[in-house]
Amino acid sequence: MNENLVSLTEAEIRARCTEESFKRGQSYYAYGAVKKRLRYPALLQAYVAGNDLYRVSVWVDAKQQVSARCTCPYQFGGDCKHIVATLLAWLKEPESFQPPVDLKAVLQGRSQEELVNLLLDVFSIYPHLVDDLAVVSGTISLDDPVATVNKVFAAMAPSGYLTADQGAAWFKLIARRADQLADQGQLETARRAYYEMLTGALQLSNDHYAHGDGFFSTTIEAELAAGYVEIALLQLEEQRAVIEGEIRQINQGEFSVEILEGALFEVEEALGWWVEVEPGGEGLR
Repeated sequence: MNENLVSLTEAEIRARCTEESFKRGQSYYAYGAVKKRLRYPALLQAYVAGNDLYRVSVWVDAKQQVSARCTCPYQFGGDCKHIVATLLAWLKEPESFQPPVDLKAVLQGRSQEELVNLLLDVFSIYPHLVDDLAVVSGTISLDDPVATVNKVFAAMAPSGYLTADQGAAWFKLIARRADQLADQGQLETARRAYYEMLTGALQLSNDHYAHGDGFFSTTIEAELAAGYVEIALLQLEEQRAVIEGEIRQINQGEFSVEILEGALFEVEEALGWWVEVEPGGEGLR
């Protein structure tokens, strides 16, 4: 966790908001309104009970400033009371912010019947997931890959319903479908899906990146880059100019190269961007 979050003080929290928001945030914290406290490598998250259940996210941005957002409609000066309550909870009870549960390990211990019943319960509470997850058809539609990917990013917006890791899980589902299409020869659609996911994910991570901390708690950016590279190499001969432009766009973010840690090397080398600068070494043109 970033040092600027670890060393956060009450005076700093108070300076981020109006006096009224601070007092109300204190009350919310004192009454136990800060629920489901989670700690990711680069992000704090909590749900705060008010007129509704609001999601609060806290991180350190590229300028080493503590940043926060809340899904409530507050639009006045400084942090809202829900953010204040969350920051106070972190200040006073940091141990209450726990890593997310390893659901894979939990589910692997369940029987098939238990898993089927669990899914039926989930779909009865969230019926839209039947369509979102293409339960009946068995495949996520990528007829319009840009629209499909943008729908996920919209749901990850401050007023949306997806957390960073939930968004990353969606990207893996879309990537799986893109791989299926690539195997069927639909390389253009598959590459476009990967490109849209990768550039969008990098934009979020660049906005929140500091000292190795990104927006996601997973390595989703590198995974998406690997998928993109695999397809791009298959199309390089006929789509060289397009792919070259996409690679430049992918690398455009201030921290993109550092975040991806060489994940694009194979396609960059195929484009002739890398040259030998000394015996045994290579450099980017």
